[in-house]
Amino acid sequence: MRRLIPSCFATVILFSLVVARTMAQTPVAAETMKPASPPEGPSAHELKVDAHLQQDAVLIGKLAAPGWEALPLEALRARDGALQTPDGRTVSEAAGHPADFLLEFGCTDAVSRRFKRGQRACTAAIYRFASTSGAYGAYTNLRVGASTVLVRGNASSEDDDTISFWKGNCFVALSTTAENDDEAKSLLTAFANVIAPQIADTSEKPALLRQLPMLERTQGSERFYLGPIAARLHVSIPYIDLPMGKCKGAISADYQFPHPYSERLRLLLIDHQSPALADSAFKTYRTALSAESKVVEDTDRHLLCKVNNSFLMCGRSGDRRIFVVWGARKKYAPGMLARQLRD
Repeated sequence: MRRLIPSCFATVILFSLVVARTMAQTPVAAETMKPASPPEGPSAHELKVDAHLQQDAVLIGKLAAPGWEALPLEALRARDGALQTPDGRTVSEAAGHPADFLLEFGCTDAVSRRFKRGQRACTAAIYRFASTSGAYGAYTNLRVGASTVLVRGNASSEDDDTISFWKGNCFVALSTTAENDDEAKSLLTAFANVIAPQIADTSEKPALLRQLPMLERTQGSERFYLGPIAARLHVSIPYIDLPMGKCKGAISADYQFPHPYSERLRLLLIDHQSPALADSAFKTYRTALSAESKVVEDTDRHLLCKVNNSFLMCGRSGDRRIFVVWGARKKYAPGMLARQLRD
């Protein structure tokens, strides 16, 4: 069985970088030669990424699965706006998750390994991000199953075939192709118990989460975004790119209002870099909605319109935030939720 040696991965990358840069120097005539300066080495950021990549590779390499065939480890790092293999080949996904999706959250490296036994397969993957907010966002968008009572890391979810959790700057995804297989699920649980304690606990949920109204919020429905790619998958409003723009972050959640209101609403709260950018994004979005839908109410701070047989409200919250409430059957319902937002 072939097996890569994870501990050598970062050393190979660093050595290759130095050799490539040294060989790229063009020789010049002796009489015009100037004192040679040392070749430029990897940046501090590259060294940090390589160190984390090596650390995660070693951790995945230590996972024990007696009776299972461990396939070669796959290690990827972010470079030039893409996820690349050690030899510089660009890939479109990492362990089944789209590369552009991961990069939007600031993914810096990803390490995974598959274990096979007959027709069954289990996958263990660690995705590392530049910030805890990026790791939290990836977790909220990619997790499967219900939140667990026994929390691994800072938040965790699982079902019969998967375990996923967020801790520090990492999102960990463990899955199996076997359905209702106690042995495969036990292997995932063993992997989670090995990985979780080895990841530094430096997590803090995004501050924007505290701006969501608590009353009638469906716990576990929250999703955090750092751009439109992930938002398009979960936010079903027209022209989603317009209010998002180049935002600092955005978060969505579901709300269930009981009888006599009996409304299920969704809220998207977007935080922009400055009041001017928020104002510009809001005006652009309001103009687009007004042109394509039936306007019910229009003020300086909000717009209420009817879209596809339901009511949608967009407006300003504070200096830098835009909110969108949608999915309401009654026209007064969006305002009922929007009034809970704090300026």
